[in-house]
Amino acid sequence: MKSRTLLLSFSVLVAGHVYAQRFPTNNISQEQAIKIAARLWPGMSEAHVEKAVEREHGLKSGGNVGSPFTGWTRFYLLSNDCCLDLSFDLKGQVDPKAPSTNIFLSAAFIRKRTGETVTAISLTNAP
Repeated sequence: MKSRTLLLSFSVLVAGHVYAQRFPTNNISQEQAIKIAARLWPGMSEAHVEKAVEREHGLKSGGNVGSPFTGWTRFYLLSNDCCLDLSFDLKGQVDPKAPSTNIFLSAAFIRKRTGETVTAISLTNAP
């Protein structure tokens, strides 16, 4: 009985750990991601980018990499195992009470999971 309980506990822990390491894959192609990102423009606030990318197009972010004091990259895993990376940079002074309020979109890229840039996307605000 103890070995069965131990095995079950271990299985739950392993399954929880494996599940926690997964990122949502968006069922869109690289070409579709480029079209979505090309409609953005440099200087967009993170809230506006989130609305345009996540709410209007249904993409799910895999998270942010970086710091709210220096800027970060938000990534979206694509169906071809590449990522749409949206880079946000800091503008102006950092407010310690709300460090991410001065973060704005600066660039967009398609990158492989290894970090190699496949293409830089021109942010043109084009329909």
